[in-house]
Amino acid sequence: MLFWGFIGAQVMIFFGRGIEQAWGAFRVTAYILGWFLSSAVCGLALGVTPGGALLAQTILFAFAVLYPNEELLLFFILPVKVKWIALVSAGFTLFQVVENPFYLLLVIPGTLNFLVAFGPDFIKGRLRHKKVADRRAQHQAAQAPEGSSFHQCRVCQKTELDDAALEFRVMADGEEICNVCRAKSAS
Repeated sequence: MLFWGFIGAQVMIFFGRGIEQAWGAFRVTAYILGWFLSSAVCGLALGVTPGGALLAQTILFAFAVLYPNEELLLFFILPVKVKWIALVSAGFTLFQVVENPFYLLLVIPGTLNFLVAFGPDFIKGRLRHKKVADRRAQHQAAQAPEGSSFHQCRVCQKTELDDAALEFRVMADGEEICNVCRAKSAS
């Protein structure tokens, strides 16, 4: 048991250093103090505080958001990406909440620091993805249907679909003329 406790401490130190490298010492300290504050409020309100496992889980979640493709060697053999470890951890927590709904009263304050730190960016990202999808749909709807031409000669009425070798020029009056008709009118 002492061995696994040592390994867990080393992993938490690794996560903490990574988060500190990305955020800086002040923000990491504020993140952890936010957890302690929400746990204290929960303890005063309910008489029960979230355990330190939820603090470790929020540190794991923060690291997984910042470095999702970082790999850890599971049992010193299997390389597993941190994002999958975080998803499994979230799944176990969800299972515990389904099994005992009272546990949700501990999970919410126990993960409040993560929600405060990453929630706004997540919401902004979702809104940005929605805007991009809307713009893409508008662009695709505004495109000309397949089989319609972009150019048409005012003299012979040929289009680029009739002959791919035709080159079109725009005249001073805004009308288009193909290179064949232009050569005929020039001679």
